[in-house]
Amino acid sequence: MGWVNFSTDNADYTLVYAAHLKDADDAVFNDGQIESLDAIVLENTGHGPGITGASQFGLDCLPKIYETIMKQSHKHDKWVYLLDANVSPFGLAAGIAMMSIPLFAAGYVLSSAKEDIREASEHEKTDRRQFLKGIGKGLLGMYLLNGYSGFFLGSFTKGESPNAVETAAASVHRLPPNPLVELRNCVAARKTEEFVVPRLKDWKEKRPKIAVVFGGGHSGLKECLQGKVWRDSVLAAYKQANYLGLDIYTLDNIWEMWPSYTDYKDCKILEQNWCAARYKSGLF
Repeated sequence: MGWVNFSTDNADYTLVYAAHLKDADDAVFNDGQIESLDAIVLENTGHGPGITGASQFGLDCLPKIYETIMKQSHKHDKWVYLLDANVSPFGLAAGIAMMSIPLFAAGYVLSSAKEDIREASEHEKTDRRQFLKGIGKGLLGMYLLNGYSGFFLGSFTKGESPNAVETAAASVHRLPPNPLVELRNCVAARKTEEFVVPRLKDWKEKRPKIAVVFGGGHSGLKECLQGKVWRDSVLAAYKQANYLGLDIYTLDNIWEMWPSYTDYKDCKILEQNWCAARYKSGLF
């Protein structure tokens, strides 16, 4: 996994790109480094059963990819927040379709660019205008493909990632804002900045530092956390359509979880006892 460090006016963040198929055992959660964190926010939608006793508490479930994070959080007494919104069947289908369009468009544009460059080079004297046209199409095709680079960040990178990569990768999901990716980014960013951060400030009496762990495709979370105007605009637009694409019954939910070191527990996660409380954020 890769990660990026950044700040907002309210908190300091480490955004960690998880690969959904392997344990998120990044150095951010080593014994020495996890101590600097005040809380951890996890992506938790659509992962399948993983919490014993989750059904009676309505907890969204956690997958095995969070094994290291949850064990380290329990060991170091770190609070964990689940605040993701579930995606409706329509939102899933629409999100996949919207993510596929740039891929097909990139294939078409790159093929056309290759043809322009080939034809320009076949002339006795290279057709400069057609050659530059082909180069321009090639750059457009690479830009469209770059929207998928976030997925590779989570799967193949290690260590801190350059900010420019996240900015470019996120841009494709914003044209228009994808309910599967960008809308959920805005929901998570609002809940984190406007509910979790004030709560931690009151409790810790200091500026909080938070690790946010989402899949690599959610690189746009950084700019959603930093850009209140952007996230408010996206959420206002979707509000007009009753947040089409999301399960509105999970939209306002926030689960706060903290380790239990006695037999008392609200749920058991990876054989460890956790207490949990559900809140309505009142932000939607």
